[in-house]
Amino acid sequence: MEIRRNSQAQPPSQKVLALSVDATSSGTTTVKAPASGRALRLYYYSLSADPENTAKVKAGLRWTAAGANFAAANLSQYGGVFAHSYKNGDSYVQGGVDEALVVNLSAAQLVTVNIDYEEINP
Repeated sequence: MEIRRNSQAQPPSQKVLALSVDATSSGTTTVKAPASGRALRLYYYSLSADPENTAKVKAGLRWTAAGANFAAANLSQYGGVFAHSYKNGDSYVQGGVDEALVVNLSAAQLVTVNIDYEEINP
């Protein structure tokens, strides 16, 4: 995974969108899949565990279900938030063409994923 810097701190090339997705199953859940032939740029993410969960959970973000985590957090069963912004939009992480952003949970607990992203033509 490579963190890329926006050249000369240029604003994103498209409109940056926000998305919130709940994952509840152990294993992978698709957060966002790009349209065919496009890629996702991720500027911000957060992983938050519900305070009524019954067990701790490790949550990881990756590109595609078979990919390696580029971010992961152990979240308490009592709730908790793990968040990251790539230099306030000056940097980003970009998936490959047609690669979905996926969250992987170690246990069947409620984890909310929030992202700020744009979909681009690479």
